[in-house]
Amino acid sequence: MARTTERSQRGGHNGVSIEDVAAAAGVSTATVSRAVRGLPRVSPSTREKILEVAGNLGYVASSSASGLATGRTKTIGVLAPFVSRWFFSKAIEGADREPARPALQPLPLTWGPRQQP
Repeated sequence: MARTTERSQRGGHNGVSIEDVAAAAGVSTATVSRAVRGLPRVSPSTREKILEVAGNLGYVASSSASGLATGRTKTIGVLAPFVSRWFFSKAIEGADREPARPALQPLPLTWGPRQQP
C-alpha cells in the first residue's frame, strides 16, 4: 500500500515518472528526457520505442521538472493592481486565454495596497 501512495505522488498527472518510462524502455532517464524533448543524440528507433512506451504508460512530462532542468519556466507574470476590478480581471482573463506565445503560462500577480481605496 505504501508503494501505491509513493507512486501517486511522483511523475506527471497520473503518477508515471520518467524513471518508469526508462525502466520499461530499457534506457536511461537522460535518454528518455532527450527523446521526449526531441533533442539529438537519440537514434530514431530508440526515440520511437521510448515515445511508444511513454504513450502506453500515459506518461506526462512534469513542467516543474523541465523548468528546473532547463532554468526556464515558460511562465510570464501578469501584473495588475486589483483583480476585483472589471478591467483588470478581464485583462488577466485574456492573458490566460490568449498568451503572447502558446508555450507560455501566465501567472497573475497583484501589487499595491491590499484593500481597494
